[in-house]
Amino acid sequence: MKNGNPSLNFLKNKNVIYYAGLDEKGLPFHESARKILGLSIKNITYLKALSLVADHVVVPPTFFFFCIPAEEGRVYHKQLLPLFSERHVLTTVYGGLNKTRDFLALKKEKGFEDEIALISLKEEILSSFFDGIPLIQRNVGLQSESFKRRFVTGIQNIPDSKCNHRDKQLVLNSLEKREKIEDVALSRETIISLNNSLLWKGKIEKRTYRSIYYAMNASYYEQGAATYFSNISCLSSARYSILGEQLFRKESGRILVGYDPELIMSIFRAHGISEEHIDAMTIRDIDSIKKTRVFANFCERYRVFVESLQECIIAAERVSESQLKRLFQIILEKFQHEYLKGQAVVNRQKSYWGLGENITFSAITGAIGFFLIPLYGALLGTVPVILQAARITPRLSDYFIDRIAASEKAFCAYIEILRSVAATVKAEGD
Repeated sequence: MKNGNPSLNFLKNKNVIYYAGLDEKGLPFHESARKILGLSIKNITYLKALSLVADHVVVPPTFFFFCIPAEEGRVYHKQLLPLFSERHVLTTVYGGLNKTRDFLALKKEKGFEDEIALISLKEEILSSFFDGIPLIQRNVGLQSESFKRRFVTGIQNIPDSKCNHRDKQLVLNSLEKREKIEDVALSRETIISLNNSLLWKGKIEKRTYRSIYYAMNASYYEQGAATYFSNISCLSSARYSILGEQLFRKESGRILVGYDPELIMSIFRAHGISEEHIDAMTIRDIDSIKKTRVFANFCERYRVFVESLQECIIAAERVSESQLKRLFQIILEKFQHEYLKGQAVVNRQKSYWGLGENITFSAITGAIGFFLIPLYGALLGTVPVILQAARITPRLSDYFIDRIAASEKAFCAYIEILRSVAATVKAEGD
């Protein structure tokens, strides 16, 4: 099938992540919006972390309307635009526009009510931000037609226990009566508007509303992944199991738990790399790190880790939020056992070593305990005590690579244990 987006062909055969973690419409009733607003500046940290482990991170342009705060917008402007200039992060706009900023004018004139309100509220900072984003176009007509087909199929596949036949037909008939807006066959805003109207008029129940909403976003994320030759990253990915287990089990276009930015940050912390380190990184640091052989090897191992973790999920009989949490508990127990073994070695030997040797050995063996506490918690990290005591201030990129290299063997061991967890889950038939 022809892609219809020749300007996006450079994404083929790359490790591309479609990042849904900035999507305020990810879950109904403002459940995602509250999470995004609560994190605020952390969103920059997450995008930088994703940029390190993926070749490209795609963020739809409308996500920025909400996630860029009016008061702190200049911080986003300053820290994110360099990521766009080097295509670590990218966004695309409708074909036919001459500048990325023209997308704002189009949405302000013909967008939906909430989009217009957000643009009007933040127009100065959004205009400045979109001015700095390189122009990449997409075929919105083709994309929206494909989205509509996916959504219609998604509605038809909702179990009758969650959305009865009458309600399905009500939604589908209402959609058929709606005309295209420009080249857009169907948008999420149209579906949300219809869904809200049906709920407010008492024509559907809240449970049905949620089912329609989940089918909408499953289709939306799948189509985004297909458009950008990517997989999907969600923030707090276990919550998104509600969209349907097929989004975790597919061969491609899946929600990959290993690219949840909270998990990525946990892995970095286990290597002794803190959020403060990620925040302080410039685009030069990121480029320098990604060009090294040490980090290229780490990214290869990380991809193996991601697939191994996904195998654990696929091996489970069901994919649900509670099932994922239970799986994480199994992983936790495995790694706690490994950590305790490593810690016992440290405790036996530490009295015989000097300060420098002790800290170095602890940094290596301590990295085995990646999952000592819950998966998305703050994991074991090593504070660079030696550097502080010696008053050495290396380049941030050098420190980052040093930490990655120091834990190479431990991370490999970690992946092997994870594979054994997948085998255990599969053997248990769970």
